[in-house]
Order: sequence, then structure tokens, then C-alpha cells
Amino acid sequence: MYQTEDIPNVQLTWYDRNGKVLGTVGEPGRYLRLVLSRDGTKAALNRIDPLSGDRDIWLVDLAQGTSTRFTFDPFSDTPIFSPDGNRIAFRSSRNGALGLYEKAANGAGSEDMLVKPTTAGTLSDWTADGRFLIYGGGAPFNTWVLPLNGDRKPFPFARTQFTEISAHLSPDGRFIGYASNESGRNEVYVKPFSPQPDAGSSAAKWLISRNGSAGMVHWRKDGKELYYLGLDGNVMAVDVSTTPAFHAGVPKVLFAVPPAFMRLSSTPGNLGDVAPDGQRFLFALPPEKNGRDELSVILNWTEKLSR
Repeated sequence: MYQTEDIPNVQLTWYDRNGKVLGTVGEPGRYLRLVLSRDGTKAALNRIDPLSGDRDIWLVDLAQGTSTRFTFDPFSDTPIFSPDGNRIAFRSSRNGALGLYEKAANGAGSEDMLVKPTTAGTLSDWTADGRFLIYGGGAPFNTWVLPLNGDRKPFPFARTQFTEISAHLSPDGRFIGYASNESGRNEVYVKPFSPQPDAGSSAAKWLISRNGSAGMVHWRKDGKELYYLGLDGNVMAVDVSTTPAFHAGVPKVLFAVPPAFMRLSSTPGNLGDVAPDGQRFLFALPPEKNGRDELSVILNWTEKLSR
């Protein structure tokens, strides 16, 4: 007896703050990651080729709905837009070595290698001044900083024994929001940010979430609201202020995503993002099933083996 399953095609779908579906954009595909540009006009997607299984980056113009392939290698993923949206940094494997690269978002010119080899995991943010990339890496999976000038030697922002994901800076660059499993499950925290080695190891922190997080930690462009996806599938919003000191309000439920979305992966928040003004949310949703999962039963299978 066995169950047939496959990575489903998913469709980019817009929601408003009340959970109303506003429409779809782009073509369905096998996507593993979704990232919006800072102005909200484009999306970068990590897409699996259905025939070869290669993972490449595709760009979607959200106004036109057109999709353009951005990388052409067997393994490229975790794209992140530069602050002005003109360049994209990404992780890729070339000749058996994993490295970080960047390239013009319009596809023109060559790819520039940032660092190689690398143990970088998921690229998550690019600082507003353009000087640093933020990513998760190492073992355990902590938050790291890569300078884009000088010797480009990465360093850990914080050394902990816990896994940290979905790190994003506040718009003013003074605070970093992230999810950590230090309590036994992923919760969202905020710390003061400084691009110095181990600056976050002993820094103060504030607990933001209450009942777990599945990632998708993002700030509104004015820094007055912080969003995350709850483990129960609820999209949460938290009122925050960063001046003169950091303060966070009580998380409030905006709406719930379909249960099938939460089953896509162990970190479904990688397939969701928030428009800069916090009024729309983009998710890569699986199609609704009209039938039951297929279950096959093989009878007398031992006889077949002996033939």
C-alpha cells in the first residue's frame, strides 16, 4: 500500500487585510519561496522545473502578470531584492561549490560573485543603506551578516544554540525581527540591530508573538506595524513603535490562510509576503482539491517479486 503525492503547483493570490481574495497574478508553478521587492511591484520566486527538477529564480511583474526566468543553473534559490530593486542577490551552486551572487534585476550584464564558498542558508534581507546582506546559516542556524564592501567576510549577528529564521530589519535599520525556537517552538522576537560581530548575542530582546510562528516576519514600510504568520494559519499584525524606545502591542488576527497552505512545508511563511503599506498580502496557494487523495493497494505483491 502506498500513497501517491507530488509537490503541487501553487498560484500567487492577493488578499486584503480582512482575508478577502483580491485576485491572482502570474502563472501557477512549483514554488518554494516568494519575495516581494521593496516597492511591491515585483516578486522573485524560487521555482522547481517540473521535468528536470532544477531550482531557478523567476521574476513576476505584479502589474502585468508576466513571468521571466532570471537564473539558468541547476540550483539557484533564496533571492532578495536590493533596497532600490535594481539588483537581486541569490544563492547558487556552480561547479559543485555553493556561493552568493548578485545580478541586475532586469537580467542585463553578468552575475557578480559576492562570496564563495559559503555556508549561507536563506537570504532574508538587504539593509536599507545597501551595505549588508542578512541571512541564516551555520549550525545551529543563526542570523549572519555579510558586508558588501571591503573583504566581504561574513560574521554572526548572534551566536545561540537555537534555530533562527525569517530575519528582517525595521525600516529605520535599528531593530531586527526574527523567529527562534528557543522556547521549544518558533516565536517572533525583536532585538536592537548593529552590523557588528556578535552584537545580538547578549542584546535585549522582546517577545512579539504569543502562540507560535510559521515565519513571514515583515515590517510595514513606516515601521509602525510588524506581521507574521501564526502556527495556526492566522496572519497576525502587531502595532510597534521604535522611538524613543521599542514597544510592541498585543498581536491581533487579520485573517486565516487555507489549511492546505500550511501543509506545503515546515516553513510555509516562505511562500507569503506583505505589500509595503500592509494593506495586501501575497501568498502562493495550492489549488483546492475536488476529490480525495489517491490511495493504491497492491495485492499479492510478494508473488510479483519472485517473478
